[in-house]
Amino acid sequence: MKLLVNNIIAPYLDTEKDMLGLPPSQKAIWQIDIWSIHHLQQFHMWMKEFHLTIVLQFMPGGCTSILQPCDVGIQWVFKHLLKHSYHADIMTMTTQIERGVENLVFDKCCGFL
Repeated sequence: MKLLVNNIIAPYLDTEKDMLGLPPSQKAIWQIDIWSIHHLQQFHMWMKEFHLTIVLQFMPGGCTSILQPCDVGIQWVFKHLLKHSYHADIMTMTTQIERGVENLVFDKCCGFL
């Protein structure tokens, strides 16, 4: 999470402030979901220590479709196909193990979405 903030979120917000002619001290709101890591006290303390200008705002549960439409529309297809691909790989490995195959064979090809 720290890498995401340090390498993507903070530089993006700094660039936007600069493009808009805002001072570096301008606060920015980062809306995030209620994923468990976002609620850790350590994460909050780290954000307050190293990223004073980023204000965390949590989205209520069940609002993803409203506040993150790409997560529901566009990314859903990718996540769904990825889940099915993982499931197929696990089933293939399980079948090989049940048949007593000693050297498991994995398909390393990237399929089409």
